[in-house]
Amino acid sequence: MTKITQSVDLGTRGRVAVFTVDNPPVNALSQHVRKGLHDGIKQAIGDRAVQAIVIVCSGRTFIAGADITEFGKPPMEPGLHSVLDLIESSPKPVVSAIHGTALGGGLEVTLACHYRVGAKGARFGLPEVKLGILPGAGGTQRLPRVVGPQKALQMIVSGDPIGADEALKVGLIDEIVDGDLTAAGVAFAEKALNEKRPLRKIRDLDDKIAPARGKPEIFAEFRKSVARQTRGFRAPENCIKAVEAAVNLPFAEGIRRERELFVELLNSPESKAQRYFFFAEREAAKIPDVAADTPTKEIKKAAVIGAGTMGGGIAMNFANAGIPVTVVEVAQEALDRGLGIVRKNYEATASRGRLTPADVEKRMGLITGSVDFKAAADADIVIEAVFEEMPIKKEVFAKLDAICKPDAVLATNTSTLDVDEIASATKRPESVIGTHFFSPANVMRLLENVRGKKSSKTTVATAMAVGSARCRSSSASATVSSATACCTSAACRPRSSSSRGPRPTRWIACSPTSASRWARLRWATWPASTWAGASERGAGRKRRSPIASASLVDTDRRPVPATSSTRRAIGRRSPTRRSRKSSSTSPRPWGSPGDPSATTKSSRDCSTRWSTRAPRSSRRRSRSARATST
Repeated sequence: MTKITQSVDLGTRGRVAVFTVDNPPVNALSQHVRKGLHDGIKQAIGDRAVQAIVIVCSGRTFIAGADITEFGKPPMEPGLHSVLDLIESSPKPVVSAIHGTALGGGLEVTLACHYRVGAKGARFGLPEVKLGILPGAGGTQRLPRVVGPQKALQMIVSGDPIGADEALKVGLIDEIVDGDLTAAGVAFAEKALNEKRPLRKIRDLDDKIAPARGKPEIFAEFRKSVARQTRGFRAPENCIKAVEAAVNLPFAEGIRRERELFVELLNSPESKAQRYFFFAEREAAKIPDVAADTPTKEIKKAAVIGAGTMGGGIAMNFANAGIPVTVVEVAQEALDRGLGIVRKNYEATASRGRLTPADVEKRMGLITGSVDFKAAADADIVIEAVFEEMPIKKEVFAKLDAICKPDAVLATNTSTLDVDEIASATKRPESVIGTHFFSPANVMRLLENVRGKKSSKTTVATAMAVGSARCRSSSASATVSSATACCTSAACRPRSSSSRGPRPTRWIACSPTSASRWARLRWATWPASTWAGASERGAGRKRRSPIASASLVDTDRRPVPATSSTRRAIGRRSPTRRSRKSSSTSPRPWGSPGDPSATTKSSRDCSTRWSTRAPRSSRRRSRSARATST
C-alpha cells in the first residue's frame, strides 16, 4: 500500500489498482483528496502492470460531497474538474465501488467513472440546491445523460437522494454488490477486462436526452410543478436551466453554462444564508459537555401521553421514522378523535401525491391507541403532551415512574414549565428531559431539548438523537425533527415582558423552509419595547427578497440573515398564557382543544407562539413617544 497523500492510498490486487479515500468523517473532497486521486490515477495510467482502476472509500460512507469550508476561499489545485476529466479520459477502465452515500461531488466522481457498483444500502444524490447552489462539477450535465432529463430534474431540484435499487433501475449504477466492497469492485473490473467491455463515457451518451431536445414544454411543465415549493429561492431555477443546457447544448458548452450558473449562485445572498444555516444546524446539535461518542439508548418503541394536536403530531413523527408508537388517553372518545385526525392528516398528504395509500396504512399501523397507562410500560421513550398545568404534569410523571422500564427516557413537551420540578415527581430525575416540539409537530421541523439539572448525558444524547432520527420510505425521507437545539432548564425561562436589562441567553433554532437550514441564535439584550424585526407578515409582504434583515444576533454578535419564506420568525416568546377551564365534569382529554400546548393555525395563544415583533401596545407606545419627541 502506497500513501499518495494524507487521505488517499494506492494498492494493487493483481492487475487492478485500488485507490482508498480515507478522510473522516464523510470523506469530503478536500484539496488533499483531490490531489491524491489526481496524482495517483496519473501514476496508475502510466503503470503497464495496471489494467484497471477501482475507487473505494473507508469508513462509513463513500465521498459525501465537496469540502464546503473551502467556499469563498482562493481555489486550490487540482480542481475537481481536472480530476474528473482525468478519470473520464483514462484509457483504462475506472470503477467506483460505493457504500453509504455518494452525494454532491462524490456522485460527480462516480459519474466520471466508466462503471459504478453499489452496496445494497447505498444512497445517491446531488443535494447542492439545499445550500443555494447547483452541482458545479458536471453533475447537471452527466446525470441527465445517464438517467434522463426528467429524473435528473427531480433529483437535482429536490436535492433528495435515491436508493441503490432505484439507481440500478434508472441506470445510475451497473450492479448491486454484497460482501467486501473492495473485492466486489475488483471483481467487476476483472469482468470488464475479461469481457473487453468498451469504456463507457457518460459525456458521449445521447440516447436519453435526445428525445427531450427541442421540447421546452418539458421544462415549462416541471417549473410549474415545483413553483410553490421553490418560491423565493434562486437555485432551483438555475438547476433547471443547467439541465436544459445539458439537453440542448454539446457537453463542453453545457459545462461552461453550468459554471456560469454556479458562480452566479455562489455569490448570491440566498446561498450565503443557506450555507450559514447549514453550519448553524450542526453547531446547534453540539453540546459542550456531551461528547459525540456518548452512548445513546436505542429507541425501538415510543409512547405519547395525550392524543390532542401535539400528541397526535408527535406520534406521527415516530411513525414517519418507522418507530412503533402507542398513544395513551384518558377517554376512548378523545383517543378515537385524536387518531382520526392523524389518519385525516396522512390522507390529506396522500391526496397531494406525497404519500401512497400503502404508505398511509403502513404508518397508521405503527400507531396504536390505549386508555390504559400500562400500555407505555415497555416503551423506550415516553413523551408527555398533556395540559400545561404543573399538577397534572407531575401526576403523569409519577405514574410513568412507577410503570416504565428503569432505563426509559421520560420526556415532557412543556413549553413554559420547569423541567426540574416535573422531574422531582419521579425517583429518576436523571432520565427526565424536556422535548419541546413546535406546533404542528408533524410539520414544524424543530425540536427544542430542555436539559434539567439532573438529566444524564445519556438522556440528553438520546433526546438529540431522537431529534435527528430519519427513516427512508419508498417515496421520501422523513424526520422526527430535522433540527435540534439544547438549552438548560433554568436559563430557558423567559422573563417578564415588562423587565428591562439583559435577557437570559437561550439557544434556539429557526427553520426558513425545508430547503434551507436552521439558525443557532442568541437572545439580544434590548428591552422589550425595542425588540423588533422581520415577522412572517412583514418579511412576506413587504419584500420578496429571500433575505430579510432581523433584529437578531448570533454567537459572534453579528446580524443574522433570515429568509422571507420563514414560517415562524424567531425572537422573544411572550410569557402570557390564556388559562382555560373545562366546563365538563368528566375527565378532560389530554391535549384537547382546551390544552394551551395544542395550538392550531388559528390559535392566538401567546404561550406557544414566537415573534420578533414587540407587542402592539409597545409599538404604539414607541410611535407615540417618537411623535411626542418630534
